[in-house]
Amino acid sequence: MPNETLARSDSDANLTICSYIYMAISASSFLVLVYLIKFITVNETFSQGTKLTWRAITNKFNTTLIIGGFSIVGYNALLALAVLDDKASISFYGAGVYLCLAGIESSYMWYTWLRGEAIFDIALPRFLPFMKAVVHFGPIFLYIQPIVALMAIFVSTSKALTNATHIMVAVSGLMLFLFDIGVCSSFFVYLRNVNNTVDVLHADNDRFRITCSYGLLASFFEGGAIFGYLVALTRTLNLEYQAVMVGVRWFMLFGWLSLVLLKVALHDQKEKVKASRNSAMEHSSYSSKLTRQTSAKMSSNA
Repeated sequence: MPNETLARSDSDANLTICSYIYMAISASSFLVLVYLIKFITVNETFSQGTKLTWRAITNKFNTTLIIGGFSIVGYNALLALAVLDDKASISFYGAGVYLCLAGIESSYMWYTWLRGEAIFDIALPRFLPFMKAVVHFGPIFLYIQPIVALMAIFVSTSKALTNATHIMVAVSGLMLFLFDIGVCSSFFVYLRNVNNTVDVLHADNDRFRITCSYGLLASFFEGGAIFGYLVALTRTLNLEYQAVMVGVRWFMLFGWLSLVLLKVALHDQKEKVKASRNSAMEHSSYSSKLTRQTSAKMSSNA
């Protein structure tokens, strides 16, 4: 049938375009990852006079962000291959996609938790136990899907196991959504009360403001990605699904990029504080020296 052949060609061409877009997202993510590694090794280590060691550059903050970076690079690179395969869900790179997705989501949760735990405790302490539970137990649900996808390559999975996997995915998505609500609520409450509430005034306000601002930006992109994914599930045609998911993957990249920018902003703020203190100490030292010189001259004149 000529019309069917033409439609199939157009569909294949459009999916190829989606594949190229995923490669572009992967390349963009890789550039950000290179910058992040350079920032950690040069700006945070060499420039601070710290010896470059594995332990110095692999603290929990850096490790979490780097895992997210490698995951998002691999995620989109594998998608570029998987989108052209009708059986992507039971391929090796299909399993890799699920594994990388779990890495991205885990990285977002862990880094947000590491940077925001003190803020959560100040702003909405009642949410703290739930958010702590999500961070510690959520990855169990996140990594179920890649494990089952890998198993499906070698053995035929039962319908019960497949349904259980779908339930796990739904539960993990719901947990991430609720975690995102907790993050946004806590950051909004902190920013609203930062100059008015006595309990908040003792905190490291400048750093917490930065964390809240970039954290809200990251949460916006992560929330947008979740919403976009739900919209994509309503699409019946594969091409429509892929078109919506292109936007979802860009949002995922921007969410991770927001966390990288948060790290850079906190470092810059720390350097400004250090420079201000050094300037104050130099001014104090100069004033003391000038006072001693003046006193010595007055004594000699007397």
